[in-house]
Amino acid sequence: MRLSLLHNLSAGHGFSLNALLSALEEHGHVLVKSVDNHTDIAQLRQPSIDAVVVAGGDATVATAVVALTGQSTPLAILPVGTANNIARSLGIAAGALPEMIARWDAAREVRIDTGVVSGEWGHTCFVEGVGGGLVADGMATLSSSVTDSPGDRGTALKRALEGFRETLLHARARRWSYRIDGTAFTDDLLLFEVLNMRSVGPVLQLSDAVTPADGLLSVVTAREADREELDHYLLARIDNVPATIDLPAQHGTHIEVDDPRVVHIDDGVRRSKGSGALSLRVEPGSFVVLR
Repeated sequence: MRLSLLHNLSAGHGFSLNALLSALEEHGHVLVKSVDNHTDIAQLRQPSIDAVVVAGGDATVATAVVALTGQSTPLAILPVGTANNIARSLGIAAGALPEMIARWDAAREVRIDTGVVSGEWGHTCFVEGVGGGLVADGMATLSSSVTDSPGDRGTALKRALEGFRETLLHARARRWSYRIDGTAFTDDLLLFEVLNMRSVGPVLQLSDAVTPADGLLSVVTAREADREELDHYLLARIDNVPATIDLPAQHGTHIEVDDPRVVHIDDGVRRSKGSGALSLRVEPGSFVVLR
């Protein structure tokens, strides 16, 4: 294939660009353009390419997704970050670079949803999800990004999970008012998430009901009664013990949220300066991925 490449060499453990270029060449691919995650991403859209390769963590993958939204050029993901939530949710496993590149021979093109969130600051695309409460507050307490932080992956995830558990310890449920396709809900919640991908933050898979290619957004919530289960889940993850949690989820194409105050949009945190009302809608099948 003729390829463009977006890479973040500091993602996860870090990796060798020369090793990646050699692996691409060994598998018969031709690199047309290579840019890093600090370069104008418009350069990815080269004429006559077969795919855009992205080698990095979730923030880098999301950058490539936004650049390709609405286009037919497929995205080939090499998940070399810390959390790799997007790749995990799409069933793309991490591994050695040659191994991951070899999988493209049998991969098929699949259309995947994204979302658009609008607020007082304008509007932006999101890939993983938008939410408030535990996940947003946990992200706000971290000194660096969960998804693209350098260093040992296991240590980075454990540190993030410990921070989230500490956040849960001090968390208090607050009143949330929101609408799913026009149906109104009001509840006291520890966690409110509008998810497009199955996992978020430090690989938190909060519900089995989230699907990234169903044309729907999933609203996942946790109440005070769910605190103990959340704590057990985080503790098991910290101890590297297999664990699952399946919080209630509802689905829709248009979600409206009143005054969320502090939210995360993918792995970035925003604080409201005014009324802070949000409107979220799904963009079905808006990008193509090789998997």
